[in-house]
Amino acid sequence: LRQRRSRTGVFRGKDGLITPRDLLRWAGRGATSKAELALEGYFLLAERLRLDEERDAVRRVIEKELKVTIDLDETYYGENSLGRAILRNVLNQKEEILHGAGLDVNTIAPTKSIM
Repeated sequence: LRQRRSRTGVFRGKDGLITPRDLLRWAGRGATSKAELALEGYFLLAERLRLDEERDAVRRVIEKELKVTIDLDETYYGENSLGRAILRNVLNQKEEILHGAGLDVNTIAPTKSIM
């Protein structure tokens, strides 16, 4: 991360977008595996960045240092993603209401634009 610091200013201490406080928050999240730790780090450090290039830089460093792969498509849109679980829960609770309105719940799919 230090090598990328001078180019983007992402890691410029309290003036940067990622601060030592963020790193301490990441450490306190209580991950139970390296993959979970990597995802928590990505969510905390990279998701707040505006540029895809900066997000990718953070993702690559986390993957390299923790020796894991972060699959963002699976995390956000995969069959076991939290977004799909929430959507399934809402649909199960509201299925009767939707049918009453003439809507078919099977036609609703989580896409990147609604997640």
